[in-house]
Amino acid sequence: MWCLSIATALISNSLHATASGLVPPASVAAQYSLTTSSALPFPTVMQSTSDAQTFIESQWSLDNNRISWGGSDIAFVDDPFPNNPVPGSATNTTTASSSSSVLQIAYPAGSFSDKTGGAQWYTIWNTSDGSTFDSMLLSYELAFDLDFNWVKGGKLPGLRGGPNTSGCSGGSQSTGDDCFSMRLMWRASGAGEAYAYMLSPNNLCSESNIMVGPLQPARWMRITILVQMNNPPDIANGNLVLYFNDVHVLSQQNLQFRSGTGVDIGGMFFSTFFGGSDSSWATPKAVNTYYRDFQLYGSSAPSNLTGKRASSVPCLRRPSRTMIILALMAFSGALTLTDLNDFITPSQACIKPVETLDVLGDVKEPGAASTEIRIDSTGTYYEVSSTDDVPNAPSRGVERKLQQAQISLNDCLACSGCITSAESVLITLQSHNEVLDFLGTNPAPSSPGHKFPVMSIAPQSLASLGARVSSTSQTPVSLLQMLRRVQAFCVGVLGFKRVYDTTFARHIALLEHAQEFLERKRGEGEGRLPMLASACPGWICYAEKTHAEMLPFIARGKSPQQVMGTLVKTWLGGKWGKRPDQIYHVAVMPCYDKKLEASRQDFYSEMYSTRDVDCVITTGELEHLMQENGWDLSIPVDGEASPQPPSFPESDESEPVLPELVMHPGTSSGSYLHTLMSVMTHALSDPLETSVKTIRSSDHEEYIVRNQRTGEVVFRGAKCYGFRNLQNVVRKVGKEAGVQVGRGAAGRIAGGMRVKSKKEGEEKGYDYVEVMACPGGCVNGGGQLRPITQALHRREDEEGYPRDWEESGVRMGDGESGGATAGPKWGNKEWTREVEKAYWHEMPTPPPSPRRCVTSVPDVVDQLAVKVKIELCLPQEPGDQSSWGSAMDGEGERRRRELFRTQYRAVESDVIGLAVKW
Repeated sequence: MWCLSIATALISNSLHATASGLVPPASVAAQYSLTTSSALPFPTVMQSTSDAQTFIESQWSLDNNRISWGGSDIAFVDDPFPNNPVPGSATNTTTASSSSSVLQIAYPAGSFSDKTGGAQWYTIWNTSDGSTFDSMLLSYELAFDLDFNWVKGGKLPGLRGGPNTSGCSGGSQSTGDDCFSMRLMWRASGAGEAYAYMLSPNNLCSESNIMVGPLQPARWMRITILVQMNNPPDIANGNLVLYFNDVHVLSQQNLQFRSGTGVDIGGMFFSTFFGGSDSSWATPKAVNTYYRDFQLYGSSAPSNLTGKRASSVPCLRRPSRTMIILALMAFSGALTLTDLNDFITPSQACIKPVETLDVLGDVKEPGAASTEIRIDSTGTYYEVSSTDDVPNAPSRGVERKLQQAQISLNDCLACSGCITSAESVLITLQSHNEVLDFLGTNPAPSSPGHKFPVMSIAPQSLASLGARVSSTSQTPVSLLQMLRRVQAFCVGVLGFKRVYDTTFARHIALLEHAQEFLERKRGEGEGRLPMLASACPGWICYAEKTHAEMLPFIARGKSPQQVMGTLVKTWLGGKWGKRPDQIYHVAVMPCYDKKLEASRQDFYSEMYSTRDVDCVITTGELEHLMQENGWDLSIPVDGEASPQPPSFPESDESEPVLPELVMHPGTSSGSYLHTLMSVMTHALSDPLETSVKTIRSSDHEEYIVRNQRTGEVVFRGAKCYGFRNLQNVVRKVGKEAGVQVGRGAAGRIAGGMRVKSKKEGEEKGYDYVEVMACPGGCVNGGGQLRPITQALHRREDEEGYPRDWEESGVRMGDGESGGATAGPKWGNKEWTREVEKAYWHEMPTPPPSPRRCVTSVPDVVDQLAVKVKIELCLPQEPGDQSSWGSAMDGEGERRRRELFRTQYRAVESDVIGLAVKW
């Protein structure tokens, strides 16, 4: 049975190396002194199944001179992607053969496991002098159909060795002296990993991590895999090296491929199929993969690395399917090993065990501590005096019980332990380099593989860019001006076809938010009050993993980013005549966690194998793209002061003009709270008044709406920004709702929920809380631009008033380092206020009391939102849809929830970190 799965780390950075950073297979072989080489021949003409099988069996030196299985699924065909070479390649030709044919492997619909689709054989590299190989490199190019459905995964070719030429696959595990194999796998969503049958050195199989990706359809990619056998056989010094598109992505040492001298590397193990051993792995439709340019390099020299003596215990498949998967982590350079569910609690991820060695004699090292730490059988720590010559020290051997260290929330979040390695890898897959790679390799519009590039940008990102430009400008720059300049750059320089802001998507998100709130007020559905905002992915991640008892309270509506994904991929895509997988959607956001949100499986279409948002970049990454291209954002562009009125033609096929910069009075984080206050105002006929109470700071405020005639509180909500305030709100909501709140970093679901009976005279609990993880809200997101460098010796502000920069929280540098901190620098709060000012510009903020006659949203925006609802949800009676809240038939409401809402689930850990005994 397979025992080792080592993630290949096919992260996006590997797709974007410059030409100088590419290492072709021949150079890798030279680096490891692999002086013998061979290349598999290809036919000069296309060949059907029977001829292809004959060619391979006669020309590719197969074990037993035959294909093991799958001969009916192979053919040699024309290159299906002549315009999509391996990234970094100047042409789309191979180095091993002048043939234009490529090997095609077919997977019939419904096929899975071996012998139902795909193919398998073993190409043994026979040398003329009978010598064997202890080091071998395999390189080949690979491509997938444009509509390839990854399902749960499948096998790809690799290397094999040992006297048992049919072992180490199909569940037949390695004994160490019979065989080994090192293949590759694709996984769901195009993730990739190396997949091996081999011995586990020093019980490494007891640990695991996560696989990464992505492989991509409709393009050629190059895989280069090097295996060096461990030597001698009982020393775990084997070496695995992997390159993807000629970029080094993995080096894993200390491996034990064999425990006997009779196991060497035989050659290429060509093995590909969907699976998995059951129908859940089956491909729903007939698809193909393509291969070319098989190259082999070899040497009789094994690994010469150092290693430890291995405990040669084969890995077994346990009920929990424990496996080894090694990945590059996004938030640290360390390799983290965890359980398969990959939830990192405060255990191995943040507590580093130390090997204690016996010290000969009683030699005291200079500067050594005068006490030692002892751990008893219960895991309790004691400080023990280890010397008698320290004045006033306790007697030698006297023990003092130590108290447990208290880990604050800031400590916990700073280590990124609540972000799983799977999520951190997904975040690394989204960067400005990924965008550049896509734009650089996107085929011509006439090609069937072309994707329509679209960008959407959050207003908070525009505000951050505007604040940066305004700080060095005589006059402030509006969001509209900034949007026009961003559009000019992204369309004229980068090549995007459309650039939108996300405020119309936010408007739809707010409409659906209000609809869900009213449903909860009426007691409909499973959601509970108080309703908690769901637009902040940092808050959602935290709640799912530490406070699952809060999930019933969290709104199910999609965030503006994901609503924009629905609009672009589904609604606008229909207007453009494009399928969702024919559109490449990039979102510019103020927050790194938005990358994580876009990667959620809920926002992935299995039918089209695409995400609603393909890539998220931050405001800072967009600025970096501009700097790399020499774009000066402070220079005006034509028509930047002219707003574009929205329009929606009657024809369903005609493209509408989306409303721009739809501003919602309230907060700069989306105005969720104030929108619901406005909804409650419109629902009542009596005059209302609003009072605001600051709890700790402007980041935590309570809003109370009262009936002026009766004094009754009709709505009570709160704005809560920052994790410290968030914790207090979680406790308050739990207490008011009668819910047991999980404590500490590893929150838990309460065994049950009890509805707290309200006592007479007790104040009304919250109806709603606008929750954001960042202090200051979205304008202060982690992906925003940092405070800018000002003139070093300037003593006046922009209005000409004297200014003490140090007293105002501005750091003074020497101006010579060239770093980000040179010169005066705004303090965080002051800079956030500048971004806030740029966000609102001349727009109104909400009045003290909600007014029924005041609205900042034009009717045309609501009308277009209703049109979107009708065209996407397809109600049976579209004429009855006068507003977003108009009820639809059952199927229409189902589509509404599918398109504009999502779901959350608790992520629980099986490991209690504080109970670990080292």
